Amino acid sequence: MRFSKAAASYIDRQKKWHPTEVRKRLPDGSIELSFRVTGVSEIKGWIYSWLPEVEVIKPGWLRAEVKKELLQAVENYK
Repeated sequence: MRFSKAAASYIDRQKKWHPTEVRKRLPDGSIELSFRVTGVSEIKGWIYSWLPEVEVIKPGWLRAEVKKELLQAVENYK
């Protein structure tokens, strides 16, 4: 996941979110987090709690699933 520059400062102040976590600070001030999980239901809720400051980068299937759900949510506001 990529977190915006605005969220990155908060991420940096926290200890690891997950034992397998890898953090990478990007030149634009954003930060990428990656980790391995056994299921997606809990992680998706966590991802959504960071909207609009987060973008799922990989895996592609999760990015597509989140995009689909967000587009469905947008339809609710038309």
